[in-house]
Amino acid sequence: LSAMSMTTIPAPAQPPGSALPTTSARLVQFTDTHLMRDPAGSIRGARTLPRLQACLAHARQHYFPVDAILLTGDVVHDEPEAYGAIDLLFGDLGAPVLVIPGNHDIPDEMRRQLGHAPFQVGGQWRTHNGWQLLLLESWFAESADGEGRLGSAQLQAVERALADHSDPHALVVLHHPPPQRPHAALALLRRHRQRLPDVRRQPVDVVRVDDHCALELARG
Repeated sequence: LSAMSMTTIPAPAQPPGSALPTTSARLVQFTDTHLMRDPAGSIRGARTLPRLQACLAHARQHYFPVDAILLTGDVVHDEPEAYGAIDLLFGDLGAPVLVIPGNHDIPDEMRRQLGHAPFQVGGQWRTHNGWQLLLLESWFAESADGEGRLGSAQLQAVERALADHSDPHALVVLHHPPPQRPHAALALLRRHRQRLPDVRRQPVDVVRVDDHCALELARG
């Protein structure tokens, strides 16, 4: 619950013909915060709001300023009233806050309550130095047991986004882990692997909470 990681995306080699210079980008990521309507609410004996407040205080002391903040799913625990706490905690930190829904979120309410600056729910976001972030939404209404899915429409949108070489490099963010078996999403990423950072050679934290991948830095 309330896992946090700090990632500095290293500047990889510049692709041939790219006009936009690429440098490092610093992101702070919070995942599976599971906030509840009751500020004293707890899950498995852990009070979720104080844990998030402690993580945020630590991040502000040690990692800020940052280029962006990522909230990567299960922001609330099935109670949309808790999005108000996210607005209060993250709304005035001086950085964009990029949000994707997890299986315990309510996407329509997330968009309604966080549909203003500095928040962005899903879509694409670009740094000023050559990074394109793709915020994928693996939530779907028919999920029976918290599983995720990337539908064909979203995969097509990702294909179009990765084919756009306005930015030299891309970072793919999702809540659920990619499937282990062959899948269209993995084939798509392999086709564009020249734009995805080889993070396995870099000191980057990849956080997993409750079997759901908090931040997936994809490589071919």
